[in-house]
Amino acid sequence: MVARTDSINQTQCDVLRWVSDGCPDGVMTGNGHKVTAKALEWRGLVALSKKGGGWRAEVTDAGRYYLEYGRYPDDHWVSRKSARKRAHRLQVGGMPTRSAVVHNASPAESEKHRDPESVTSRRPPPDTTARISVERRAAAQKLIDELITSKRVIVRQPDESVRAEWRKVVDFAKRHKMIPAGCRVEKFRYGRNDLQIVLVQGVHPNAKRPIEATTESMAPDSIAELHPLLASLENPNAAFVVSELLIPRVLRFLHVFLTECTVRDFAVDWSPNKRNGIVIAVEGQEYHLTVTEETEKRDVLPTQDELAGLKTYAWQRFQAETRVAPNGRLAVALIYSRWSRRNWADRKAWTIEDKLPAILAELESSARAERERKAEIEHRKQQKQQAWEVAMDRAGSQFQEDRRIAALNSQLSDWEKAARIRRFCEACEADPVRNVDSADRGEWMAWCRDYADRIDPVVRGPSAPAQCEPRPEDLRPYLPQGMTPYQP
Repeated sequence: MVARTDSINQTQCDVLRWVSDGCPDGVMTGNGHKVTAKALEWRGLVALSKKGGGWRAEVTDAGRYYLEYGRYPDDHWVSRKSARKRAHRLQVGGMPTRSAVVHNASPAESEKHRDPESVTSRRPPPDTTARISVERRAAAQKLIDELITSKRVIVRQPDESVRAEWRKVVDFAKRHKMIPAGCRVEKFRYGRNDLQIVLVQGVHPNAKRPIEATTESMAPDSIAELHPLLASLENPNAAFVVSELLIPRVLRFLHVFLTECTVRDFAVDWSPNKRNGIVIAVEGQEYHLTVTEETEKRDVLPTQDELAGLKTYAWQRFQAETRVAPNGRLAVALIYSRWSRRNWADRKAWTIEDKLPAILAELESSARAERERKAEIEHRKQQKQQAWEVAMDRAGSQFQEDRRIAALNSQLSDWEKAARIRRFCEACEADPVRNVDSADRGEWMAWCRDYADRIDPVVRGPSAPAQCEPRPEDLRPYLPQGMTPYQP
């Protein structure tokens, strides 16, 4: 969609110049120039007429200004808007008012019919408006005084009209900067239907941040000797994706940046592909800085080189094509990783030279954050290692403890078993059974007592189990859930 305030393209400029020359014959053919002239009339650059059945075009003062300076006059759109408003008032009112007639009169007639009260640039407000303003200022001042004293004001059970009036009072205080510096006034529902107005320290989180004042540019206008990294470039034009006219400015910017990096002990070097920018190494972390030229879509006519291989005619006119073209604004990108980067670019309020302190500060801040992140990772790693070592020591102790308990239980079982065997032998000998060979029985009892002595820990002497080095899998049951016995 073409806006009325947009710049005219080359075809429109040719038609405008043709109209300015008096519309000579033999230059424009067909009716295409009439359509273009209609678009110029829409922008206020030409005036068209069909009186007498003939098509005529005349260039306006704004059109002559555009041909000379390549832009619209400063008051072009303001004056056209005012003219449309005056035309609308005349159309609605039917009869022109006295002020409208005087506006179109000569300076002498205008001075003759001028209203004495219209000398002032602004009429005084009506009595009702002035009265409301005075009352609202008094109410706002009273509210601010109460808030400074008690920090809050509660309005009990207000209806909609009362709430609306309080909103207007608070808005008046905000618009006329009656609120103390560093504070803000907030209002919200309190209780069931009360209105509470409070004075809060600090600006609102969603408040528009003030634009930082740009400091004096760090980049000089000329440099006698470039930084060694830049001086080593054989062809600067091949190292930067910018227009040739911007190369000196890019070199000055990078010279100051690289010098400041050297002062801060940052290691700098070119990327393997110089078009990928400069590599800055800070405490083991690498950053890439690139300087490029921004592009924009614009209507561009074919160049002479493009037309050289085409068959053209003297009467032929070429249409402008929409192409992506450099716009002369430099952009700087500080790349941390594939997914993380910061960007700065030339704007109306600043240039990339003005942002050099911010770029260096961002580099230092990022390096500090990376250093803190690595320190935190190392700290957590050490904590995890210590926790793993403590858990492994505890697991080893518990493993040895369980082995002793198992050995004790085994010895108690053997001791009780030996005692039961001896009681068994005594019972058999106390009540001999008939028809049993006494020799066989005596031999069996002897073996039973010998076996009881062999398994009885009291007879052979109690002893602790021998120490053994546990295997990793032996310690797994004693470790916390999720911890492995092989590594932290």
